[in-house]
Amino acid sequence: LFRSIETNKTDQTIVSAMTACAKNMNVHVCVEGIETESMAEFLRTYNATSFQGYLYSKPVEMEDFKKLPLY
Repeated sequence: LFRSIETNKTDQTIVSAMTACAKNMNVHVCVEGIETESMAEFLRTYNATSFQGYLYSKPVEMEDFKKLPLY
């Protein structure tokens, strides 16, 4: 994801176009690279259906992933 999404109009335009296209095609959108709560809040306005990134978890091996509580 674009690290400057909250302030960079070009990045916002690209993300807006991509998520709008996906929505029109009934495709789910997962936004990757979420590092802060403010970034997540900002991106919730772009029709994404899920988010992932360091805000939620650092990368983990499959065996460690299987031990995580899923909710």
